Amino acid sequence: MTADKDPQPGTERSAASAASGRGSKKSSWLLAGLLLAVVCGASLLVGGAVGYRLAGRHWRDASAPAPPEPAASESSVKWWTCSMHPQIRMDHAGQCPLCGMDLEPVKSTAGGDQSGQADHLTLSEHARTMARVATSVVTRQQLFKEIRTVGRVELDETRVAEISARVGGRVDEVFANFPGTPVREGEHLVSIYSPDLVSTQREFLINSRREQEQRSASRADLGLSLSTSSRRRLDLWGITEQQLDELARTGKVQTHLTVYAPIGGTVVQKNIRAGQYVKEGDVLYTIADLSQVWLILEIYESELSWVRFGQPVHVALESQPTQPVTGTVGFIEPLSSDATRTVRVRVILPNTAGQFKPRMYAQAALRIPIMPDGKPAPTGLEGKYVCPMHPYVVADEPGDCNV
Repeated sequence: MTADKDPQPGTERSAASAASGRGSKKSSWLLAGLLLAVVCGASLLVGGAVGYRLAGRHWRDASAPAPPEPAASESSVKWWTCSMHPQIRMDHAGQCPLCGMDLEPVKSTAGGDQSGQADHLTLSEHARTMARVATSVVTRQQLFKEIRTVGRVELDETRVAEISARVGGRVDEVFANFPGTPVREGEHLVSIYSPDLVSTQREFLINSRREQEQRSASRADLGLSLSTSSRRRLDLWGITEQQLDELARTGKVQTHLTVYAPIGGTVVQKNIRAGQYVKEGDVLYTIADLSQVWLILEIYESELSWVRFGQPVHVALESQPTQPVTGTVGFIEPLSSDATRTVRVRVILPNTAGQFKPRMYAQAALRIPIMPDGKPAPTGLEGKYVCPMHPYVVADEPGDCNV
């Protein structure tokens, strides 16, 4: 009975532990609340002190007299502007709203315009350095319209010749044996053996002797003879007059026909080799005179009205930019390109040094003087006579083209 009324020792310890745990939690909550109250109070004190100091400074600044403005002896500030953006005009000092630079004062002198528009802008040395302002004396000068473009060098079509075989046969000798060979006018290029050439020469010799015998017997002019027809055929095949006279004098038939260069220039294309058989009309060589070439420019429609026949064009190669050559506008094509909406303009270039080679690209610049009425200046060819087939042939008097 006594044991049931008295509590056990373990039970007393458990109750004591629970009571002490509840006391610890209450103490923690009390400490956290106290710490929070201390922090809030400190924040309020700091904020009030800062606000008081700022308010006191504002009151002191407001109550303090404004600093005296610098006295303007001979000029006064009208407004403030930015040295980088002169369109900014403000009635007080500050910073530019576009770039943040300090505004510079604009001063008007006593002799300036008093209507509110400044007659000039005054910048300090620092502002002039920052704005990179440079001055120059106002003078009268000729205005120019400049057109820059890129052109392609091409052969002058008026200085190109194709040598074709006038008679069929076998190529036995080739004298100009590779493209790029320089040749002179009248120089031999190739030797062709032709059976037709041999038979025609024999026919010419037989008819010639027969006509001489008939002429000596009758002592009369026979008029047009068979030998004349054969001679004409040989002449069309390329046999020269000297060769025909030698054939008639010696009676020795030539087995080979030698082809000569009709113009001087450079072999740009070679289509034959030794031992090859050719037919009548086959192209053997292409020879071009490269002492003068064309530069083909592409000019847009908006700039075409500034381009005139006879205008000078300054041309420079990428390999020789410091050595420009002056050409002349020789022809403006009447058609435009559907793809690029440009018009081809032909520039005639002297090429005596041989620096302009076909298919090269070159920089071209047209510097056109502008008249007071806004139109391009005359080229100096007005009133002169130009060959429609060769536009670069210009004469002061009417007459025949020398080409």
